[in-house]
Amino acid sequence: MEVKFSKSLMVAASLVLGLIAVALIFASEEWTLYFGIESTPALSSTLQVLGAFMAAFAFMNWMSKGMTLG
Repeated sequence: MEVKFSKSLMVAASLVLGLIAVALIFASEEWTLYFGIESTPALSSTLQVLGAFMAAFAFMNWMSKGMTLG
């Protein structure tokens, strides 16, 4: 029972992180417009780097979904 729950949780977390990461990497300008923040090149680059970090965490979650955790 616990193995299926942790696997499902890891899959869900990796999918959510992956979707947010793709959105941040490829649509950082739209995120700033949506939240009403003034867009600057530095902010756009920072959001893209944050998206890359989130993509890395999504990949690690996906790869470790079958491992024993805890």
